[in-house]
Amino acid sequence: MRARAVVIFDGRCGPCERLAGWLRRLDCFRQLTIIASTDRAGLGRLGLDWLSEERLGADLHMVMADGQIAVGYEAYQRLVRLVVTLWPTVPVVWLGGVTGVGPRVYRRFADARVCVVGK
Repeated sequence: MRARAVVIFDGRCGPCERLAGWLRRLDCFRQLTIIASTDRAGLGRLGLDWLSEERLGADLHMVMADGQIAVGYEAYQRLVRLVVTLWPTVPVVWLGGVTGVGPRVYRRFADARVCVVGK
């Protein structure tokens, strides 16, 4: 079965790599293709090498099969609906989006990440 979405995480970020590992384990129905922003060859094979490495390194990106792109907190909102094992978190993530708290918390963590340049 072909993945329904591509998740692109910052390949220079330890916490982002750990998140990618967790997503791989939780995605029991293989709905996602998970790839690092630094894997330009892999992005090329997926036809996504036109995406800016700088922007991909700044935020989590999710490219849906229909070409729609979700960035940051919106990517998390889509992730939890797509990955069955994350369904219990849907109400919390939805509420975070409605109240505006989710995007603010996401931005705070995304901006505070420690990344290894040149990795």
